[in-house]
Amino acid sequence: MRKTQLLFATVLCFGACGTTNQPSGQEAATADSDEYKFVEDTSRWIVLIQGETDSIGKLDADGNFVPDKRWFQLKKGQPLSSVPPRTLINGFPHKGVYEFRSRRLVPGDLDDSGNFIPTVGGRIIDFKDYHYSPKAPKIYNLPGKFVKNEKKEGQK
Repeated sequence: MRKTQLLFATVLCFGACGTTNQPSGQEAATADSDEYKFVEDTSRWIVLIQGETDSIGKLDADGNFVPDKRWFQLKKGQPLSSVPPRTLINGFPHKGVYEFRSRRLVPGDLDDSGNFIPTVGGRIIDFKDYHYSPKAPKIYNLPGKFVKNEKKEGQK
């Protein structure tokens, strides 16, 4: 089981899934009642825990972690300088999350070590079929964010 997790983490880390010709997240996702819209953002810095190391990098449009060579596999707690503001995406155990994989959402959990464990027999859905709300299951490696739509004049 551990070898499978390591292989899965390696695929996530090095983006072996490649790119697809599917529409961008902005075109693909529709939010519940059109209250929220997805805004792709592959420019934000994130931290990914990998065993006893942390790596800093970015998520590509398919949800793959792309480490920056300056901050790859750093020893936990290592002092850092000149590191941009960043978000830790897998630092806490969390039940009932999705992993974003090339415009598909895989259900599972984040364990105590930050590993994503897919739910055996879980239903994989297309991202376009995900309906965001603040109470919806979290997508831990989402390459962007959902923002509330601005109401147009005359709308309730």
